[in-house]
Amino acid sequence: MPRNPEVTQQRLIDTAAEIMATVGIAGLRVDQLAERTRVNKRMIYHYFANKEGLARRVLAEQVHCLCIGLPNLEEDLASFLRRELMADVGISERSAVPGTEQMRLAAKVVLRGFMDGYGSGRRLPEAQWRTLFPPLLRLAVHETLDLDAESKRSFTPKSTEQKPRYQLRPGFRRE
Repeated sequence: MPRNPEVTQQRLIDTAAEIMATVGIAGLRVDQLAERTRVNKRMIYHYFANKEGLARRVLAEQVHCLCIGLPNLEEDLASFLRRELMADVGISERSAVPGTEQMRLAAKVVLRGFMDGYGSGRRLPEAQWRTLFPPLLRLAVHETLDLDAESKRSFTPKSTEQKPRYQLRPGFRRE
């Protein structure tokens, strides 16, 4: 089977994105990535120079995916994401709209990137944060919460709930 560096790089990026979505950038281990993808660790360093380069490439791919997949994302927010997380990393141009699972993964990775402190730290006005984060959170969280049920549950007085009562004393003991 002939080797294809582009396919190998994309496989590494996709697997690293899955790892970063669950454990963050700090939890990404090159040894673990090499084992999961069955790619020599030396080749990972050859393609991406270091773990930081791999993380930047993954973030760039996921930002690109979000910018394509969210058609109603304002241009200034999309350019903010590109400026903050892509950092002139060359990515393969995808023109197809990504699927739901790919969008969820992209939202998780981008949110993790912000939580892990990636980006230049430029401040985005609060109104734009309020526009950017709710769609990312909705994408990242699989199930949506029923807010009415949550508010009823949290404001229900404790005395009205019937809880089972258990006795720790055995009833068969004679005195």
